[in-house]
Amino acid sequence: SSSSSSAAASEVASDPAAQLCAFADLVSLGPRFFDVLLADPPRCGLDRVTCQLAARFDHVFYISCDSNSLLRDMHGVFGATHHIVELAILDHFPYTNQTEVAVYLRRRQ
Repeated sequence: SSSSSSAAASEVASDPAAQLCAFADLVSLGPRFFDVLLADPPRCGLDRVTCQLAARFDHVFYISCDSNSLLRDMHGVFGATHHIVELAILDHFPYTNQTEVAVYLRRRQ
């Protein structure tokens, strides 16, 4: 029923472990279903397991509000599997030192 589906969706939305499991289930479907990932993690960046899952995608759009965590993730798993195609620095908050960085990564051939 729709109420049980809503309850299940609500449970996943409020539980980070359930979110990661749901993400892993999607990734396990393979590239024939998905080859693009949009990642917009919190300031701490992507955790190790999520980076490993994300590295399976051919195209990754990574939006970061913390350049240090972005650099860590770029030099980590993505540095070995993807290359930067485009990068944009977005100043959404004028007169502050806060910026967003958007990176388009493509899997290395």
